[in-house]
Amino acid sequence: MFQSGDATAPYSVWGWRIPFAIGFVLSAYVFLHYLLSVPESEIWNGARPTENPLKKLLAPQHRRSMATAFVTASGGYIVANGAVGAFAPHFKHLQATPFAINTAILVASILAVAVFPILGMAGQNYGRKQMFVLLGVVNLVVTPALLATAIAHSGNTVVLVGSAALAMVGALAVWSQITAYIMEMFPASVRSSGYGIAYSIPSILPAFYPYLFIAIGGMIDYDYAPVAFVAVGGVLLVVGSRISRDLREVDM
Repeated sequence: MFQSGDATAPYSVWGWRIPFAIGFVLSAYVFLHYLLSVPESEIWNGARPTENPLKKLLAPQHRRSMATAFVTASGGYIVANGAVGAFAPHFKHLQATPFAINTAILVASILAVAVFPILGMAGQNYGRKQMFVLLGVVNLVVTPALLATAIAHSGNTVVLVGSAALAMVGALAVWSQITAYIMEMFPASVRSSGYGIAYSIPSILPAFYPYLFIAIGGMIDYDYAPVAFVAVGGVLLVVGSRISRDLREVDM
């Protein structure tokens, strides 16, 4: 099924929709659970409404938090797009087999599910700041090296799957921390607005990675453009984490 290039195959026609349907059901369950069973914090309920949250977010006391969140989130999106979002089309360009591409994505997803709770607990115990320093270094050094290995051996299924899966896990690991990391930066009165803006807007430019790859390809071998792209994200993660504060004990 995974190796077939037939556009009329069951997987191509409808099978790919099954994971989305399962994800919808699970997401709906989590949403209803939070809506019906998880109370709002006393601080949130007692916060006074802000008439102009955007204006307040741009006030001097929040500028550092906004800038830090933007830098770190930009790094996270660059890393995710370079190592995960671009993975299938780029390795298809490299003539990797559909089986190898799909297997690498599957293995990475399973590994990510296993390590996310561990990373989440580590972030709470040691601080999201410290975790982002570590994840920044990983995505500056380790993830690009693994991705380069996968690119260099795109015709070898075993090497490609092993190195690419680990590279994707390194990129995905950022998302085990980033929600809590950004939420902690803002007081209750502007937390929703601060999180929404700082989480969403940095995603725009990295989403144009196909065009950015072409620009990078004008300086280095295009095949290795994702490697350089991910390394830039790693730099931003390191910088963002270094200028942030340890806020894991903030009263939410």
